[in-house]
Amino acid sequence: MLTIRNTANLAGIEISGDHQDLDTLYMALLMIIGDEGDFPTYEGARIRTLGVMYDVRHAFQADREFEFVDNGMDEDTMKLLDMITPQKNLYYKCQVYYPEALFVTMATNDFIRLYAKKQAKSATYPLMDKKNLWDSHIATADCFSPWSSIV
Repeated sequence: MLTIRNTANLAGIEISGDHQDLDTLYMALLMIIGDEGDFPTYEGARIRTLGVMYDVRHAFQADREFEFVDNGMDEDTMKLLDMITPQKNLYYKCQVYYPEALFVTMATNDFIRLYAKKQAKSATYPLMDKKNLWDSHIATADCFSPWSSIV
């Protein structure tokens, strides 16, 4: 489960999750921001988003911090389910300062709208187009943004 918390000294946010969570977030943001030159007026925002994505990528490559989190399995549960499993999960985490995190969050909302418009091409309401309603990249990037613009 992807979690976003305040850092210890309240200077930024801490993004943590297992390998799959962080990889999914990274790939969703990569698809949303598009290739270089797709949205020329947003190149600066794209570069700053790539900076946060750099930290997320290095987190799930185990180049940043990590922690072990209880997963609810104990001896009795393992006997009941007749399986042997680890009792803790490995979560990777990275930290981003608040100004950068707030900027990237706001830019992500704009990138979601631009990506939806690019995907839907001629729809009146691009976010309500059938190609975008079930788009996993939009949903994942929107979960990263607590101040979502999508209704």
